[in-house]
Amino acid sequence: MSSNNKLERDPLHNDLAIYAHLKAGVSIPGAQAELVLLHGHANEHERHAVETQPLVLPLQEELTWLAGANLRLSLIVLFGAVSALLLIGCGNVANLLLTRSLLRHRELAIRSALGSGMLRLLRQLLTEGLLLSVSAAALGACLAVGVIHLFNVTKPVELPSTAVVRINAPVLLFTAILSVLTTVLFGLVPAWKASNADLMEVLKGNGQSTTQGASKRRIGRVLIVAEVMLSLVLLAGAGLLMESAARFASIPLGFAPNRVATMKISLPRKTYKADVDRVQIYDRIFGKLAALPGVQTTAVSSMLPFRPIQGFDALEVEGRQPSTP
Repeated sequence: MSSNNKLERDPLHNDLAIYAHLKAGVSIPGAQAELVLLHGHANEHERHAVETQPLVLPLQEELTWLAGANLRLSLIVLFGAVSALLLIGCGNVANLLLTRSLLRHRELAIRSALGSGMLRLLRQLLTEGLLLSVSAAALGACLAVGVIHLFNVTKPVELPSTAVVRINAPVLLFTAILSVLTTVLFGLVPAWKASNADLMEVLKGNGQSTTQGASKRRIGRVLIVAEVMLSLVLLAGAGLLMESAARFASIPLGFAPNRVATMKISLPRKTYKADVDRVQIYDRIFGKLAALPGVQTTAVSSMLPFRPIQGFDALEVEGRQPSTP
């Protein structure tokens, strides 16, 4: 490396990131152990070398915002909440199918008397439930596309430039599979109950049908209890989340953020090589800003509060001409 770089001036400079493609068979822990060994040999005469150690991270966890390690737990919690909402919706649909099957006892009994077997009736009821779930899934997919389009247009959250929010084929496939599975799991019991009714007892209207109706009502009550339980879990989680957000918003910052405007300035080192030139540019900018009506004070800082430190430095290899960006 050239002698005019930050690493040469400060060997303990520790904000250098290197991207490497690992060979086949080399694991992350193995690369970590090898780098620690090389770091120790290269800095064996530096008494402060033990204060810094190389750290190897997978590129996906380091750069991919939505799949990063910092947000993985939050995404898992969010997925659990969405799953609970899905179960509540499935319970409602199963309850509706049970109630509908009670009203269709005589119809199904007549179909059975005309030659329809139990499997055929079961297939018909499952097909009706499948049409219901597919219609709901299609409507939900259309709604999701509209919401994501609105999100990309309004940009309510600042995302990295590499982050793309969209619905892709795997997501649509997962939605379709989930729709079919929920139909089979939550529509099978109502369909089986309706198709397995005693033909003669239903047609005669005896107490057997009343007993079956009571059995279905018990299943409906169990589903309602499960829905209430999941709803209480979601309400408790939402309440805790709102309380945490309220506490976070009320934390004293130590400064008044109102009536403060910020901007970023980048001065290329190739244009402003001397520190004196850079200071003069900043002084000139501050003078013009201070002359604006409504501006009380101006200041410069290397970073804003609660913002990550970001910086770039060029490395030059001795014997090679520096490339022009």
